[in-house]
Amino acid sequence: MFEKEKYLNKRMNTPGSLYGQIVDDGIPGQRTFVGATYDSYRISSYVPIGADLFVFETNGIRSTEDVKQEIADLGSITCKLRARAVDDIPVAPGICLEGGFVNFNPTYENISMGVRLAEFPDVHLSISTLKNRASVADYEKLENRLKAAERDAVEEGKGDF
Repeated sequence: MFEKEKYLNKRMNTPGSLYGQIVDDGIPGQRTFVGATYDSYRISSYVPIGADLFVFETNGIRSTEDVKQEIADLGSITCKLRARAVDDIPVAPGICLEGGFVNFNPTYENISMGVRLAEFPDVHLSISTLKNRASVADYEKLENRLKAAERDAVEEGKGDF
C-alpha cells in the first residue's frame, strides 16, 4: 500500500471524516467535494452563476473542523458572488473575477495566483497582492522601493543599459 493510501485509511477514513463527501451548501446548484492530497484534505467547490461555472479550490487542510470552517467560508463567499459583464465596473468594494464579482469589504486581503504561458512553458509568473490593514511605511511604498532597486542595480554595475 502506498503512503498516501495508508494515510487516507488511517486519518481520513474514520468516523466523522468528511473525506469523499459531497456537500450541498452555499447557493442553489453549488456542489462542494471533499477530497485529499498527499497528506491533507482538499476542497473543490463548483458554483454555477448564469452561464458561467466558478471553481473554488483549496488544499492543505489538516483537520475535519478546519474543513467545516472552510466550507462555511466558501458558502459565505458564494452567497455574495454575482455574474459580471466584461465592461461592468462595480462601485461596491469586493473582488472582480472573470465573469463575476464578489461583493464584500474585507479588513484583510491576501490573494495569490500563478500564470503560465503556452508560448513559454518554462516560465511561471506568481503574483501576490496584500491589502495593508493600516498604512504603508515609507520604505515599503512602490516608488521608494523602485528608487532603491535602481540605486542598488547601479552600485552593482547592473545599470549600464
